[in-house]
Amino acid sequence: MYQWRKFEFFEEKTAGRGGGGGAPAVPAEIASRVTCCSGGRGRVAVGCDDGTVALLDRGFRLSYGFQAYASSVLFLQQLKQRNVLVTVGDDDQASSQSSAICAREKEKLRKEDAKVAKDIVDRQKKGLALLKSAWTSEMEEPLYSVDLALIICNANAFKDGLLFLYEKLKLYKEVISCYKQAHDHAGLIACCKKLGDSSQGGDPSLWGDLLKYFGDLGEDCSKEVKEVLTYIEKGDVLPPIVVLQTLSKNPCLTLSVVKDYIARKLEQESKLIEDDRKSIDKYQEETELMKRETEDLKTNAKVFQLSKCTACTFTLDLPAVHFMCMHSFHLRCLGDNEKECPECAAEYRSVMEAKQKLELNARDHALFFSQLRGSKDGFSVVADYFSKGVVSKTTVPPENGP
Repeated sequence: MYQWRKFEFFEEKTAGRGGGGGAPAVPAEIASRVTCCSGGRGRVAVGCDDGTVALLDRGFRLSYGFQAYASSVLFLQQLKQRNVLVTVGDDDQASSQSSAICAREKEKLRKEDAKVAKDIVDRQKKGLALLKSAWTSEMEEPLYSVDLALIICNANAFKDGLLFLYEKLKLYKEVISCYKQAHDHAGLIACCKKLGDSSQGGDPSLWGDLLKYFGDLGEDCSKEVKEVLTYIEKGDVLPPIVVLQTLSKNPCLTLSVVKDYIARKLEQESKLIEDDRKSIDKYQEETELMKRETEDLKTNAKVFQLSKCTACTFTLDLPAVHFMCMHSFHLRCLGDNEKECPECAAEYRSVMEAKQKLELNARDHALFFSQLRGSKDGFSVVADYFSKGVVSKTTVPPENGP
């Protein structure tokens, strides 16, 4: 460590020549050891690399010398108004002492900082315990002002308190924002696992927000993205095209990150397409068969060949009743109900009730939109309504109507 010192000199006749007055001898070869010099008051002051200072007269003869520093002289200046020489040099002993003092001061500050940090942690633990005890899971409302608690936690950067309050208020987007500001990727994924589970009342859209965050991050986060894609695929949160568009914004992510995900989705989609084709073929065959049966009923006579009553299984005799479903009964076995087949009546009623219910649902717009919002695939809801014929019917108002 560098030190500065001031030296006051007597007149030359008092100091003498050749290092008189008990001053330490100065080597004759000072020229090769000079580090700095200064002139004034009829002499030249020279600082050397061994810590000595030499005073030379106008003839550059040694006038006076002394040991100023233990190491070397770095700077010196002879004041013009006073007989004072100001020097700056390196003193090993002073440097080691100063270093020891600095080390002790640093250790003292470190202990004080650790004490303050521990005090902050303890107070935050007590604060979080207080927040939780005054708003338990059995309580609908807390025993304190939520707005005031949020202001206090935010003003003191109390992250755990903010997370607790946001979660209790179901402000899941704000919870995610806290982890984003802290750049805590592990915390973000753990939070989405907890709050993004729809089976537990969570919000699955949080996974989409998390994927967008990684897409806009601008740094390599391949490991985190692969884990997020696992949960997005599991919950079918986003279509593959949206996933690709979102991640394409991050130049640090390569195709290898989404390769396995895209391969699985393509395989899954191919399987669904094949299943849909089989279902289409099956429904087309059934529809064609129904059309032929309907046409046959309209154009051809129906022959009833049953010889036994469907109800009592005895030989069928007159009077008998035959139904188009190919069931035959004794008139006495039907009782008062002669207009519907007892065997098919239950199935017929269920079909009619389902038809009436669908017609009622077609007029219930709130139910339709609630199903549309609650479904992962809104198109399937609309297609289902069309397939049942509940939204394909149009009502034409009368010409003289309002």
